[in-house]
Amino acid sequence: MATKDPEKRKAAQHRYRAKRHAEKFGPDAGDMRGRHGNHARGPANAKWNDGLSKHEEGYIKVRVGGGHPEADPNGYAYLHLLVWLAAGRPHPGPHELIHHVNETKTDNRVENLELLTRSTHAVHHNASRDRNAEGRWLPGNATGEG
Repeated sequence: MATKDPEKRKAAQHRYRAKRHAEKFGPDAGDMRGRHGNHARGPANAKWNDGLSKHEEGYIKVRVGGGHPEADPNGYAYLHLLVWLAAGRPHPGPHELIHHVNETKTDNRVENLELLTRSTHAVHHNASRDRNAEGRWLPGNATGEG
C-alpha cells in the first residue's frame, strides 16, 4: 500500500532513484550533473579547444570571460581585435573595422591588420566582385569582413 504522506513518498522516490543510479553507474558514481557531453564547461567539455573557437565566417575567437570589455554574451572575443588593442592601436569606431591585409582571417599578426572605414572596406572587396548585365551582384562572391 502506497503512503499518502508527501515527505515519506519523496524519501521513497529518492531511495528508488539512488538505487537505480548505483545499479547503472556503480556505487561510487555520486552526483553526475554537468560531467558528461556538452553540458560540462571548460576542459571537461568534449568540445573544449583550449579556449579557442572559430566563428562561422572563419575568424578565431578566444575565451576571455564574461567580464571582459570585448566579450560577447558567451565570453568570447575576436582574436584579431585583441591583438590590435594589445598593440596599443585605437579601438575601432562604429563605422570602422579591422581588415586582414592578406585576406587570411586566421593570420592575426599585428602587421597583417589595418583599420579601415566600412565604406573603404566595401570598396576594396567589391572591386573584385562580378555584376550581371543589370548591374546586380552575382551570387557566390559576397564580401567578407576580412
